[in-house]
This record gives sequence, C-alpha cells and structure tokens, in this order.
Amino acid sequence: MATLTWIRSSYGPMGWNTVKTFRLLASFTVGQTIVRIRFGWKFGGYTNLTVIPTAILGQEGTFGLVTTIGPVATDAPPDPYTAGGNAAPPAQRWLWLERRGVNLVSWDGASNTAIWADSGRSEATDAEGQVLAPTMSAGNTLNLWAVCEGAQAWDASGQAEFWFYANILTRSP
Repeated sequence: MATLTWIRSSYGPMGWNTVKTFRLLASFTVGQTIVRIRFGWKFGGYTNLTVIPTAILGQEGTFGLVTTIGPVATDAPPDPYTAGGNAAPPAQRWLWLERRGVNLVSWDGASNTAIWADSGRSEATDAEGQVLAPTMSAGNTLNLWAVCEGAQAWDASGQAEFWFYANILTRSP
C-alpha cells in the first residue's frame, strides 16, 4: 500500500545575491514520487532615497523548483538564469521557474528610505510535477531544490532578501 507524506519547509531571509542561492528540500530514492508541491516565495528590500527609482525598478528576482540526480553531498541545482532548460526530463527538470519585477511599496522622506517588494505572482504557485524517482546509480538520489537569484546586485545603500516555503506531497511505494 502506498504511503502519502507531506514534507514542509520554509527558508528566509536569504540575502539578495547575483549568484544562485539554493536549498535542498528533499531527496528521494527509487520508486518514490513527488506528487504535488504547494509553495510561495517573495522578495523585498530597502534603499536610501538618494537612489534613482528607475534603477531599482529594472531589477528582477528569480525563484525555481528543480530536480536533479546525484549524491546529496556534491549535487547542486542549475542556475535559473543561465540553465533554465530541462537537463534530462522527466526526472531532471524545472517544476517551476518564475521571474518577478520590483515595485515601490513606500517612499518615506522622514526616514530617508524607500521600501521595495516583488511584483507578485503571475499564477498560482502550485506544481503538480508527478516526478517518479527512477533507477539510479548507487549513492544517487532524486533531489528537489529551491533556487533563487537576483538579476543584478542590489543597490549598496540598502539590502534585499528572499523568502519561500514549500509543502511537498510525496508517495512511497
């Protein structure tokens, strides 16, 4: 009889970076299946008011959920900007990949600060990937990763952060 299990995790704040930041969400052995992933992500930050707003409005942040096969100790997910294609579907592929722009939330002259947030989701953050862990070499697992990255460096007058959560429904044979 198959067993269904929820794996829940949340991460943040993770600093805005132009190099991918990633977290291992779960690893699966042969025959286990990722049935569904409900998740959310966001980013936000602040800058000094002397920043030209259009420079920040040109920023974008990327978040993705991707599967790879390898030993957990040395495996790493692909970069969402330079490797957005599927490596070896159906097992090694992006289950979700989204870029968001930046919106100005508030402009406070008293504190000399501008507050920024992501532009919001473009569609429901729910992936029904149905990824089955295939037969793999000894020592390998099917690994599910969350990956985030900023397109450009955040302005030095402030800082920005990413946050995300994931609820992963799995099935074991």
